[in-house]
Amino acid sequence: AATPPCFQNLMARFWPGPLTLIFPARPGLPAGLTAGTGTIGIRLSSHPMAAALARAFGGPITATSANPSGAPPATTAAELGALGLAVDMIIDGGPCPGGPPSTIVAPGTGGGLFLIRQGRTPFADILAAARGPR
Repeated sequence: AATPPCFQNLMARFWPGPLTLIFPARPGLPAGLTAGTGTIGIRLSSHPMAAALARAFGGPITATSANPSGAPPATTAAELGALGLAVDMIIDGGPCPGGPPSTIVAPGTGGGLFLIRQGRTPFADILAAARGPR
């Protein structure tokens, strides 16, 4: 699937950073990654540990939030362990900054944008960046 044209400026302006973009899923992606929606959320994290893991792995990494739905995300390895998640390993890269989660945006009708979740990146800034330089 091709990158929606409205995402080009957003990726250049906000990645790496707290912006998740909803892309059309490539055919053949496991249903667990798309939740059967035909789409997939992609974010390029600005956290140094996440970037180092992706470089060491040599490709993208899939992950969920480090919290039960609706609960605040864990910001330390100790908080993550206290969640009781069934995980094989926790890598302690130091505390995360916390605060609002990433903003989630999907392609809208007519080449526009649709806000799914307002997070750290203001939607007004996203709309301005999507229009490009004037």
